[in-house]
Amino acid sequence: MNKEKENLISLLVRLDVGTYRRMGLLEDNKYKREPTGYRTALMSIYNKLNIEELKKLVELKTQK
Repeated sequence: MNKEKENLISLLVRLDVGTYRRMGLLEDNKYKREPTGYRTALMSIYNKLNIEELKKLVELKTQK
């Protein structure tokens, strides 16, 4: 795996974990820890995508 793809996957995983934790904050007024294996599962899914698809996902998730 090349460095660019690795960086994109890492960014997407961090974004998803942050979103998961914030959702817990909204529901229970405290940050919720992601389930065991959550990051690994996300990495496995994102690893199946090509760089263009990963870039598009980053763009969609970071829009304001």
